[in-house]
Amino acid sequence: PRHALRSCEAIEAALASDDLDQACRAAHLLKGVASSFGAARLAAIASVMELESPSVAALRGYMPALAEAIQSTSAALGELTLAVDAGT
Repeated sequence: PRHALRSCEAIEAALASDDLDQACRAAHLLKGVASSFGAARLAAIASVMELESPSVAALRGYMPALAEAIQSTSAALGELTLAVDAGT
C-alpha cells in the first residue's frame, strides 16, 4: 500500500504541474504495483488513467475513485494481515 500511496502522490504532483505524461507514467507504475498484489479494481482505475485519459482534467476526474480504491484496498490488506496473524 505504501507504493500505491507514493504513486498516487506522484500522480497528484504531476497533475498540479499540468504534466500529463508524468501523470500517465505514475498511473502505469501504480497499475503494476496494484496488479502485483491482486488489487484488480485499483489496477483497473490506474489502467484507465494511464491509457484512456486525454487530458490533465480527465485524469483529475479519476482522483476521487483512485483515492477510494487505495483506501479500501489498504483496509482489505489490513484485514488480511490480521487474519493471517491470528491464524484464521
